[in-house]
Amino acid sequence: MIYDGSSHKNGDDGMADVRTGTDSRRIMIDQVGVKKIRHPVDVKDRENGSQSTVASVDMSVELPRGYQGSHMYRFNEILAKHQSSISSSAIPSILSDMKERLRAAAAHLELSFPFFMDKRAPVTGAVAKMEYGCVLSGTQAAEAEPDLVVCVVVPVTTLCPCSKEISSFGAHNQRGLVTVSVRYRRFFWMEDLIRLVESSASSEVFSLLKRADEKFVTETAYNNPRFVEDVVREVAVKLREDDNFYWFSVAAENFESIHNHSAYAFLEFSRDCQDAALASQQAQDPQDASPPNGGGQAEGASAPPSNGDGAAEGASPGNGDGVMADVQMRTDSRRLKIDQVGVRKIRYPVDVKDRENGSQSTVASVNMYVELPHNHKGTHMSRFIEILSRHHNSVSSSDIPSILSDMKSRLQAEAAHLELSFPFFIARRTKADGALAKMEYDCVLSGTHAAGADPDLTISVAVPVTTLCPSPGELPAGVHNQRGIVTVTVRYRRFFWMEDLVSLVEGSASGGVFSLLRSGDERFVSKGSYTKPRYVEDVARDVAERLRADDNFFWFSVAAEFDESVHGRSAYAFLEFARDDRDCAGAGFRGDSAGRARAESASGAAPAGRGA
Repeated sequence: MIYDGSSHKNGDDGMADVRTGTDSRRIMIDQVGVKKIRHPVDVKDRENGSQSTVASVDMSVELPRGYQGSHMYRFNEILAKHQSSISSSAIPSILSDMKERLRAAAAHLELSFPFFMDKRAPVTGAVAKMEYGCVLSGTQAAEAEPDLVVCVVVPVTTLCPCSKEISSFGAHNQRGLVTVSVRYRRFFWMEDLIRLVESSASSEVFSLLKRADEKFVTETAYNNPRFVEDVVREVAVKLREDDNFYWFSVAAENFESIHNHSAYAFLEFSRDCQDAALASQQAQDPQDASPPNGGGQAEGASAPPSNGDGAAEGASPGNGDGVMADVQMRTDSRRLKIDQVGVRKIRYPVDVKDRENGSQSTVASVNMYVELPHNHKGTHMSRFIEILSRHHNSVSSSDIPSILSDMKSRLQAEAAHLELSFPFFIARRTKADGALAKMEYDCVLSGTHAAGADPDLTISVAVPVTTLCPSPGELPAGVHNQRGIVTVTVRYRRFFWMEDLVSLVEGSASGGVFSLLRSGDERFVSKGSYTKPRYVEDVARDVAERLRADDNFFWFSVAAEFDESVHGRSAYAFLEFARDDRDCAGAGFRGDSAGRARAESASGAAPAGRGA
């Protein structure tokens, strides 16, 4: 039905306040709020005391089941109140205000901004500004202390140890990005964290270098070769030695100069479980345990000639055993397991299932990783490409388990992960004259195969939609609408068509988005949207309700983001569902919130965002 403004009246201005109503779907939303608010901030700077920059701000709260929505403008009011003192130390106060003002059990805040340092060239001393990406984030759940995380993205240079060792002269090098996130006990300078990362690579990156500086940087990198695995471990060793950091993660991506892909490594560390993990490693893998493919040399020694198939990697001049050294096979003494190491952004042609035509040809961006044990120096990146080439004629959701099995076997790994991101096209027909045009949707097929477990497969699709805001129902001159993206990720029991998942999402919004619309079609779409107003919360819940009704989907997540047409921000909602949770919760949607929902109902607590 057309929204007619029949809703509770807001005491401030007498206009209808649609968000104060209750919601019968009883689906809790994990995060609802605003994203991409551009806002000036001052951040601490050791050299100058502070520096002015511009942040992109995301703010969200938890929305309990039964509550229609949250007042988005209140996030902006809170931000404006704290605009003169936005820093890591101010985040707890902002989170507290968000919980109080929006009457929410949990709140989340994230500020992403560029941070600048004056950096001197190593020889000439020429000074120029160097930019680093930074993120301050905080989450405060019910009755818990704020959880604060600082993240920094640092550009570095790496030089390949294998390339250096097997070549008569020269070695390939590349630029990379290292992303470090930390939880900490006491204040630290951002500059110190950046320096720690830069000192862990082959060389730093500079904004300004003259010829003498370039010579120094080139030779420094050549004398300090690093695999992507070495970089994350070097950063981790230094962070582990500082008890200020009780949790951290390190991700490094090298944009390879002679390969058509990136090399990638990621690890996560928690100080609470480190002692137990080390004891387990020592019990299962003594220090002298051999790495995959028959290694067992001390770090820095040459490995036996093998490429994993019993064949020599090739001859190398000057190598005493007549074959090329295999540096990746050496042991590593830092005793840090790497959760993911592999290749990213491999562009590859694939065929995917298509209901109308049987299949369609498209191009995927492929990521492939394995787990690397703590005493193994590296992995052979070329083998990922060999595996993909072997399966290139049959890359689909049903083939992912076989590819994962090959990755584990070929790289002798305990766990493997594969991800294929690709555009998927559906022919859409206009209402006016039936003309056909292709509509693009971004899809992701992914799978993880851990030791002793079945492959865990997910499918994700991002669907563009149109929404019309229900709030201004008393304004007869019109209603603002916006384009948005709804991203749905599912775990499933049996095959389904991607087209059906796309249709499910489009049917949950005010309207779909079309690549071709004639004048008659535009009128039809506009009228359809006007009769079906939707908040971002409504769209997320409607998608979830439809997925919940299909027992093929035993887990899913839904994220909806709308670029507001009359606000300088995006509206955002996210929820996650596991069918076991619903069974535990009975009639509710999430097991972990059922008790709170009953308590709120019994006490007559106001919905999130209600009241002055």
